[in-house]
Amino acid sequence: MSVSGATSPRKKAASCLALSPPKSYSTMPKQRHHRSPSKRKRLFHIEGDVASEGSGLESLETVEDICVTQWKVDDLASQLTLISGALFRDLLPLDLASLNWYNPKMRISPDSQRVNAITSRFNYDGQWTISEILKQETPRQRAYVLSHFLRLAERLFQLNNFHSSYAVFSALLSSPISRLEQTESHLTKRDREIRDQLSAVFCSDNNWKSFREYQEKAGYPRLPHIGFYKTDLIHAYHACTNVNERHRRLKAIETRVFELYSRSNYGFLEDIPVIQTYLKSFRYMEELQKFVDDSNTKISKLLEPDPTESSSKATPHEQPKITVSSKARPSKTNLIDDSNIEELLADDAFLLTSGQSLNRKNIGNLSLPSNMAVLQRHYDWQGILERKNVVKNGRFSFVPRWKPVWAAVWSSNFFVFKPKSPFRTSERSHFDGTPCAVYTLTEWKMEAVGDDRLELRLSSPDHAFIMKLKAHTVTEFREWIKYLKAAVGGSSNLIKFDM
Repeated sequence: MSVSGATSPRKKAASCLALSPPKSYSTMPKQRHHRSPSKRKRLFHIEGDVASEGSGLESLETVEDICVTQWKVDDLASQLTLISGALFRDLLPLDLASLNWYNPKMRISPDSQRVNAITSRFNYDGQWTISEILKQETPRQRAYVLSHFLRLAERLFQLNNFHSSYAVFSALLSSPISRLEQTESHLTKRDREIRDQLSAVFCSDNNWKSFREYQEKAGYPRLPHIGFYKTDLIHAYHACTNVNERHRRLKAIETRVFELYSRSNYGFLEDIPVIQTYLKSFRYMEELQKFVDDSNTKISKLLEPDPTESSSKATPHEQPKITVSSKARPSKTNLIDDSNIEELLADDAFLLTSGQSLNRKNIGNLSLPSNMAVLQRHYDWQGILERKNVVKNGRFSFVPRWKPVWAAVWSSNFFVFKPKSPFRTSERSHFDGTPCAVYTLTEWKMEAVGDDRLELRLSSPDHAFIMKLKAHTVTEFREWIKYLKAAVGGSSNLIKFDM
C-alpha cells in the first residue's frame, strides 16, 4: 500500500500509516460501562426482528447493553469491509452517471437506491461511531472508546477500505466529539499519532488531492470513498452544455470509480455473523439526520459543558445591548425602490460594533428584524460560498472542512446562513432564514488567494476568528472581493498574494 516516490511530509506520514502493523487495543485499562439516563433518549435502537437464534443478541433488550470494545478491532474492521463490499458489488454501470441519485424525484429508482445505499452506509457508520462514544459517562471511558475507533479507522485504512475508514474518522472530527476536551486529555500518544497520520491523508485541500492520489495508488482489493467523485459528476453535468461532451465526461468519471473497486476481492476475510448482526442492528433514517445531530450536540454539552456557558449560568447577568455607530449605518433610503430601510432595523441590537461577531450559541440574544425576507432586498451582495473556519473563538480548528453556506454582505456586516439539509444546497430556499453567524468586518483583514484558487481569507482584528471562503466561479469570486473589500474598509485592509 505504500506510495512510490512520495517525498512530502504529508505523504511520508501516510506511507508510515500504511506500513505500520495493525495495532490491537488501547493500553488503557478496561472500564465498566454503566447505563446512563440520557440513553433512554437515544434515537438508535435495536430492531425487534434483527436478533436471530444463536446470534448472541437475542437476550439483549437494547443496543445500549453492548459496548463496541468487547470486539477486537481486526474483527470489526473485517466485518465492516464485508458489509460495504457487498454494497459496492451491487453497483451497476451507469448507476452513477445517470445522476438519478441526485434527483429527489428519482430516489425510488433502482439505480438511485444502489448509489444511495453506499451513502447511507457511510452516514450510518458515522452516526454509530458518535453514538458509541457519547454513551460513556466519564471522560476516561469516552477516551477508551474513542481510542478503539481511532484504531478501527487505522485498520480499515490498512485494508484499503477507505469508504468505512473515512466514515469513522470524519465522525471523530464532528462537533459533538471534537469539543470533548476532557476526553481528549486522556488519549495516549499513540492515539494522537494515528489521528495525525490519518489527517494527512484525509485532507480536503486542493480538492482532496492527497486523498485521491493515495486512494488511486493503493492497489487491490480496495473500497474507495466516492463522495468527491459524486461531486465531480455534478460539476461535470452543469459545466458542459454540449450533450455529447457531457456524456463523455460523466462516463469517464464513472469508469474511473469502477476501476477503483471492480477487481477487489476480500475473500480472505471470514464472516462473523454475530458482529455483522450487531453492525446492522441500528435503525438509521436520513430524514431524521438533523434531529440526530441536535440530539448528539445536546448530549455532548451535557457530558462536558462549555466553560463559558457554565460560568454564565453560575453568575447570570444582563446581556449588553450591541449597537453600531451611525457612520457604519447605510443610508436610510434604498436608492432603487425608495423603500425605508430604517423601518426594517428599528431595533439597534441587530447591528454590531467593529470586530464583534455572533454565532449560533448567542444568536438568540440578537433582536433580528421580524421580516428577514424584506431585508434580503437590501443586501449589497449574496450567494452560495464554501466556508472553512480555521480559528473560531480564539481556538484553532483541527482539520477544518469546507461546508456550503449562503452568505450575504450588507454595509460592513457579513451574514452566514447554514443549509437546512446537507444534501440540498443549490438555491436560497435550501438554507435557513435566520443567520447562524453575523460578523462586522470593519477593520478585518482580507487575503485574496487569486482567481486560480477562488479562495479568500478573512481575519478579525484580534485573530479570534479566521475563516476561509471559496467561490464557485471567477465572476462570483471577483464580486465577493469587491463587496468584501468595501465591508472591511477599503484597500488598506486588502492583502493579495499568489500561492
